[in-house]
Amino acid sequence: MKRESNREGGFHYAWVILIVAMMVLGVYVPVVNSLSNTWQIAVTEDLGFSRTAFSFTGTIAQAVGIFLGPVVSVFLTKYNFKRIWTAAAIAFAAAVFGYSLAQNQYQFYALGLVVGAAYITTAQIPMMMLINNWFSEKKGLATSIAVSGISAGGALLSPLVNSLIANVGWRMSYRVYAMIILALAVVFGIFLIYLRPEDRGMKPYGYKESDDLPADPTKDTNKSLNVGLTIAASLSCSFFIFLLLGSVMNGLANGASLQFPPALQEAAGFKTAGTVVSIYLLLGVFGKLLLGRIADKYGIYHALFFGAATLALSFVAMLFVPFAWGPGSWPWSSASAWL
Repeated sequence: MKRESNREGGFHYAWVILIVAMMVLGVYVPVVNSLSNTWQIAVTEDLGFSRTAFSFTGTIAQAVGIFLGPVVSVFLTKYNFKRIWTAAAIAFAAAVFGYSLAQNQYQFYALGLVVGAAYITTAQIPMMMLINNWFSEKKGLATSIAVSGISAGGALLSPLVNSLIANVGWRMSYRVYAMIILALAVVFGIFLIYLRPEDRGMKPYGYKESDDLPADPTKDTNKSLNVGLTIAASLSCSFFIFLLLGSVMNGLANGASLQFPPALQEAAGFKTAGTVVSIYLLLGVFGKLLLGRIADKYGIYHALFFGAATLALSFVAMLFVPFAWGPGSWPWSSASAWL
């Protein structure tokens, strides 16, 4: 029997997809981004190579994602999304587990290649595809909730990882993290993930018959980033070029703010460092939800302007950190850095 396309007042499966996306981003992203340097001191002191060499592992993982991103999006759409995602997630878990067996920096580099490929195939790109397919209404809010999982997951996992490193060693902490990744891969990949509502005989959340009509090119609601360009056309489009430049600058700004965990570990110990990083990430949850609300109500450009302005202001505030009265000591300074 065909399922109802969208039950009025009932529970829609899109919310299950949203929870899946939030949990996947909350676990899969931090090990590559916000928590990657948490292992830096323990690994480099044990294996005897430089911190710069360890950080290069993360650079490799993210660089692989940059080059594979366009290819991955095509493969996920053209072929069996469920199988590709599940296989990549299992490979992700295996590579993170492999970190625990590494004996030198070159083994970390090799595993970083696998982590990067698996990461881009399982995290932001596929999760945003799911949100875009399953939500017709409240897409901005759903996206912000899903992305807030990155901060929430990092906030919850930071003290766990720091505690494991301090008590059972960095190798075991990698293994525990890998098991968490594997658990999500099996449960979500086999039982819960569906690329499109039609795969379950449904329509997207908030679907209306007018959604199937051709878009009116004369109307620009300022609430969509669907520009309808091919890859070849986008390479010569100023919109795409500025989007790339903005992404690079945003990556540099956020990447710079994520270099403090090793220094905190040395200065205050693993427990305190884990707590500080958790607070830092937790503030980002509220920032992402606020951005989603602004995008839904006022449009994507207002949200971008607000996010860019607060990010810039947070770094200006950091100039006054040495002063007791300086805005760098205010809570909103850390929050805005994560918008």
